[in-house]
Amino acid sequence: MVMDQLSEEVRQESTWTMMFADDIVICSESREQVEESLERWRFVLERRGMKTSRSKTEYMCVNEREGSGTVRLQGEEVKKVQEFKYLGSTVQSNGECGKEVKKRVQAGWNGWRKVLGVLCDRKISARIKGKVYRTVVRLAILYGLETVSLRKRQESELEVAELKMLRFSLGVTGLDRIRNEYIRGTVHVGRLGDKVREARLRWFGHVQRRERKGRDLADMMERRKVDILCVQETRWKGSKARSIGAGFKLFYYGVDSKRNGVGVVLKEEFVRNLLEVKRVSDRVMSLKLEFEGVMLNVVSGYAPQVGCELEEKERFWSELDEVMESIPTGERVVIGADFNGHVGEGNTGDEEVMGKFGVKERNLEGQMVVDFAKRMDMGVVNTYF
Repeated sequence: MVMDQLSEEVRQESTWTMMFADDIVICSESREQVEESLERWRFVLERRGMKTSRSKTEYMCVNEREGSGTVRLQGEEVKKVQEFKYLGSTVQSNGECGKEVKKRVQAGWNGWRKVLGVLCDRKISARIKGKVYRTVVRLAILYGLETVSLRKRQESELEVAELKMLRFSLGVTGLDRIRNEYIRGTVHVGRLGDKVREARLRWFGHVQRRERKGRDLADMMERRKVDILCVQETRWKGSKARSIGAGFKLFYYGVDSKRNGVGVVLKEEFVRNLLEVKRVSDRVMSLKLEFEGVMLNVVSGYAPQVGCELEEKERFWSELDEVMESIPTGERVVIGADFNGHVGEGNTGDEEVMGKFGVKERNLEGQMVVDFAKRMDMGVVNTYF
């Protein structure tokens, strides 16, 4: 409760911030963001009389492409590690968790052996065995796997181990030619891989699948009376339009289900006003609508993050420039985008395109936003209030 109160102004949702007692895990997409987050946490905690341990603070890069660079806290270099433990789980820098899976399988077998007298007693019903299995063995297998990402091969290892336990419990061998589905149904357990995925999704706050997210989005738009909404990082592969419920339709484009993707959500009554959908890339798309003779262009954009290559950033701005230049003069344009940049506080020298109510200091990405606004004679709206 104390840590919850102390960290309220800097804490982000999981998975960007994970807390357990006095241990904190901060996740970011670049070294610069990590250093910025570390400094914010240090400042907030130490101004209230607490101390951040420099010797215990460590950092790790997951699937690192380049080995150069360090992370510093107040000029002091932070120790780099290849793995660390969080809530009993080993998180590794190569993205693997093979050790963790083997450890959980062994823990499952240990739990199974402790209740061997019940699980292998032919006089005890499969229903009772299933209850004992679910409350003793399965929990031992699942513990901590909510905090790691599993590959298909590792999920398969868990499945194989579980089926062996269940078959031994029911006295069934491979020669009996009984399907796995029958084994699970007899003791009333689902697929362990599904349970692992459910637990992991629950940890990250994504219990529902994409369809449910779409419905949540539609409900929010309905509550807040939003008719048109630009969305980014949709991670839906394809070039389609689909209803998401509550009278809203999503037009989206993506080439990879793991990253990027942009979209625009329209109230379905406005779909008849839609004249054109232009899908440029998985970072830029636009819709043209007509309302009583007035043309409205809605552009959804998703700029590369701070740590991305300069070439990728330049490609995004080039695509956005092309979309803007293709819109005839006199038509209205609204850009709803995640520009991943800070335009900064104050507007000296840039009064024509932004207000003075920005935050933090301007970074390179923020300067790109300001330069774009000047080229297109537009305004960075949320800096005016």
